[in-house]
Amino acid sequence: MERLLPKKNLFQKRGFSLLCCLLLFLSFSFGCQKVSKQERILNQVENQVIRELHEKYGLYLGAFGGSAKEGKFRCLRLGFDLYETISKEKGREMLVDAIRIYQNAINNEEALQPYLAETPFPVERLDMTIFAMGKSRRGALYPDILVFSAYRGEVSYCTESDTEEYTSIYY
Repeated sequence: MERLLPKKNLFQKRGFSLLCCLLLFLSFSFGCQKVSKQERILNQVENQVIRELHEKYGLYLGAFGGSAKEGKFRCLRLGFDLYETISKEKGREMLVDAIRIYQNAINNEEALQPYLAETPFPVERLDMTIFAMGKSRRGALYPDILVFSAYRGEVSYCTESDTEEYTSIYY
């Protein structure tokens, strides 16, 4: 029996199937998500903070998040990567200033106030982490500090060691 249409190769068949799957995935991923008014406002505030911290300290956004209950933000988090090694003192100053900038931006945005669990929004409800990766981007090792963290109003530090005796050291 003769074929009237040219035979399609495997790539053409799979390519069409993959394209259909990708379009279906994208339509469900983006088409079904609705961003609330409070999330849009928060995103604008956080984008402003992220830009400011990048310009001021060379921080790159690595993580963001938070928690909300009944439409009110209870806790907000930002995590950054820094591609240099810094001292404990400089890292602490940077972290405290970054948290202050974040808190001021949140508290100064009038449109966000009805969506905060507490006003003014206290520093104890903000979490921020800075990973000092160093220029190698592998992470700083002891005696340098790898992680500068502000959690529930307290600053802490963590470093890693490549010796078997200590793997993580917390301050």
